[in-house]
Amino acid sequence: MKKMLFTCILMCHAFCSAQITIFEDFERPGLLGDAISIYGWTPLRIGSTSCTGTRAYKSFLNTFGGQTTTLIYTTNHSNGAELKYSFKYFVESMANYSSGGNITTSYSLDGGTSWTDLGSPITFLVPIAGAAIPCTLVSGTIPAGNIPTGSTFKFRFMVKNTVVANNPAYPYQTVGIDDIKLEQIPTGIPSCLNTQVYFTNPKNPLKTDIQWYPAKGATGYYISLGTTPGGTDVINNLDIGNTTHHFISTLQHSIQYFVTITPYNSFGNASCTLTSDFITDKLLCPENLLPSGNIASTINGFKWDPVSDAAGYKITVGTTPQGNDILNNVDVGNVTTFHPSAPLLFNTQYYFTVKTYNASGESFGCATKSFKTQIPCAPLAFHSPNGNVVSSLTPKLSWGTKDFVAPTGGFRLSLGKYIGSNSTSDVLDNLDVGYVTNYQLTSSLEPDTNYFYSASGYNYQTEQFNNCYGVFFTTPGVLSTSEIQKDNDNILIYPNPTKDFINVHSKKKIKNVNLVDFSGKKLLEFKWENNKIDLRDLSKGGYILQIIFSDNSVSNKTITRE
Repeated sequence: MKKMLFTCILMCHAFCSAQITIFEDFERPGLLGDAISIYGWTPLRIGSTSCTGTRAYKSFLNTFGGQTTTLIYTTNHSNGAELKYSFKYFVESMANYSSGGNITTSYSLDGGTSWTDLGSPITFLVPIAGAAIPCTLVSGTIPAGNIPTGSTFKFRFMVKNTVVANNPAYPYQTVGIDDIKLEQIPTGIPSCLNTQVYFTNPKNPLKTDIQWYPAKGATGYYISLGTTPGGTDVINNLDIGNTTHHFISTLQHSIQYFVTITPYNSFGNASCTLTSDFITDKLLCPENLLPSGNIASTINGFKWDPVSDAAGYKITVGTTPQGNDILNNVDVGNVTTFHPSAPLLFNTQYYFTVKTYNASGESFGCATKSFKTQIPCAPLAFHSPNGNVVSSLTPKLSWGTKDFVAPTGGFRLSLGKYIGSNSTSDVLDNLDVGYVTNYQLTSSLEPDTNYFYSASGYNYQTEQFNNCYGVFFTTPGVLSTSEIQKDNDNILIYPNPTKDFINVHSKKKIKNVNLVDFSGKKLLEFKWENNKIDLRDLSKGGYILQIIFSDNSVSNKTITRE
């Protein structure tokens, strides 16, 4: 007698609080594709068309040979009461073929050896490009006593094709099933036996899905989430209904979270809870930051590798470790390169840090990289002349800065003959030309001669003159006709030829005048005054009058001394 009583107590503990109660909407994040596993169900295909939400079970049938697909749910939670079932089905319309067949629902109590059909099969037919069958509700009841307490109960959906493909190139039809409910009336509060919490992407604060196995007798669940055991500072006892998952996308990085699930039904809350915890990952810092070390010329901006789940990046730049005197935590957006608007200084040590951020916070503890800019002449690009024979004995020398590293003081220019493999500075010796990128020579160079010039940038704080590179050019052998005859400045010269004096008038202001022979050699430099030049000491013959204006432009005029 005592043994029988003990057995009855055990059975009551196992089954009195149990009942079949599920609601499956297939909306768990990440469920999409073939052979998906969901607790209690046979492997299934999940598609993106649905009745509610964004997912549903998809029966994808080959229309040759009467193909059949099945979806089966298994449980041993029956309490012997009646079971109400319901679901929705839909049939898609296809442009190239028709869909036809039937859906049968049935259940088994012997492991699937035999099946009891629930009513007549549901037939459907959608012609080629015909109207689709929208989500249609089907419901019914399995009477009390038909599913014994504690029995292994299987509920089956079977979809069968009955139409032979009328377009062999498209031999498929698609039937969907969604929002499945199986419900028995509870007889006591829920139990927590044989269930537990598990997670999908538990370490990703933007994609954490909390899931659990169904509790016996539960018709719904409360969920709490906190940063301490049993805590509710994130979610406070939220009623999520009869679903066994909850998706969260607003957690923080590098935090331990504690989950509490409380099953309930019409009799009240379970006397137990389902608990678990997880720690979200740290938001990663960008890696492979550039530039680093010593840079001999210039930098093409700051660069780093992208970080998964980043919404953007913030950069700090300073001239001391942990300094921010150049850029202070500037949000540069979701990019992996950045060019500061203000130029960096030459010969200067810089330190920079790049942090990642998203809706869940910012990365922390990111490493600081350093680099040093070097010689200020290195970022220069020489435009002209550059390795060519120039057309004038008074060429304009030009250069420019590359990228965004530029001097803050100005440039110093050197120019001289290139003899053998050695350069000189016999024409211009480290001349400070200010913050300009070109310089017009006012004195003629020697014809048919190799010259070398270089420009060195300098800062107010530091200067660098050595190791600067430059370019070569060659002067012409004789002055070109275009130089001799050029007259774009309305210059009036008279009398020409002359025996003594020559008058020069121009709308532009004249700075000085040189006398050059036809080989390009400078003979005289006249002090400019009263618009008159004294030629009485010259030998008879032809000469070139080189007129230099205040803007350093030059005009050459042919004159004759009689």
